[in-house]
Formats: sequence, structure tokens, C-alpha cells
Amino acid sequence: MADAIIAAAKAWVAAADAPRFLPPLAKWLGARGWEKPPPKRHKQKNARRYYGGKPDPCRTILKNVGGWIEDPETGDLTNPETGFVWPGPAGRGKVQ
Repeated sequence: MADAIIAAAKAWVAAADAPRFLPPLAKWLGARGWEKPPPKRHKQKNARRYYGGKPDPCRTILKNVGGWIEDPETGDLTNPETGFVWPGPAGRGKVQ
């Protein structure tokens, strides 16, 4: 039984977004948490959702006022003078 509890605890830790979101160990053991499947991860939110389906205001300003050029495949914005790239929706969250 101890092996089953340890295996289930490892599965719960792997499924958690961060350990701080896990229930306290005493509470988890008291509720027989090892017998339940771990919670599912939340899906990654995209930028359009943060603005309620509206376009990102920074991107709009860069395109319309700043003269930046948008790559149709990736959605990246590029400054033609400096070559600086503002990542598109697919590149959010990545370190460049």
C-alpha cells in the first residue's frame, strides 16, 4: 500500500502546475487522495483571450503607427530600421 501511495503522490506532483497548488499532505492522505486521479492541467491561454477577443493594443500601435511589418506565417512584427522582432501569438512565453 505504501508503494501505491508514493506512486500516486508522484503522479499528483507531476500533474500540478506548481507544488504550491497541491493540497497539504495530511489533507490529501486523510481524503485518500491516492485513490483519486490527479487534477488535469489547465490549458494555456492565448493572448486574444486576455483582451476579450480584441486585438493586442501594443501590436496594433506597432503596426499602424510604428510602421512595423508583420510576418504572415508566424505573426511576428519586425522593425524595418533596427531589425528588432516582436514575437507573434505563437511565440508568446518563449525566451528569445
